[in-house]
Amino acid sequence: MGELKEKERAILNVIIDYVREHHYPPSMREIGSKLNIPSTSTVFRHMESLRKKGYITWELSRPRTIQVLKMIEK
Repeated sequence: MGELKEKERAILNVIIDYVREHHYPPSMREIGSKLNIPSTSTVFRHMESLRKKGYITWELSRPRTIQVLKMIEK
C-alpha cells in the first residue's frame, strides 16, 4: 500500500474532517483552500497517489464523489 507523504496525509485528514462536518466530500478546490494549495492539479496529483495506495476513490467526471477506503490515525 505504501507510506503516506506529509501532503497526502494532510489531504486525507481534510477529506475525513470535511465529511464528518458536512456529510458530503469536499471539492478539490476546497481541499486546496484548506491546505493553501492554489493549484487544483497539485491537489489532484496527491489524490491520485492516495487512490493508487488504496486510501480513497472517486468518480473522475463527477464532483464530490470522494470516498475514504482506509482510515489513518492522526
